[in-house]
Amino acid sequence: MEEKELLLVIDNSDFPIIRDSLRFRAFIGEILTGCPEVKILLTSRISIGSLPDIAEKVLSLEPLMNDATLDLLMRKAKREVSQKEIEELLLN
Repeated sequence: MEEKELLLVIDNSDFPIIRDSLRFRAFIGEILTGCPEVKILLTSRISIGSLPDIAEKVLSLEPLMNDATLDLLMRKAKREVSQKEIEELLLN
């Protein structure tokens, strides 16, 4: 049987980290140690902390500036975005 690599993307993982950090870290650790062909891309605003015997690379990203945010929103929006919605986004 041919071995394949897999990328598991876990986006916005803040909630499971806040709810039970130890259990979430154990879950991630079990996946990585039990399935060496799996790589995980995890996004969160909260660090999950280091895992023993697991190599990790943490990338910190700066928030987008208003112009870049609006450009991304306008390109990806599935509908027309009103001026009022844009103004509300810029205030937050």
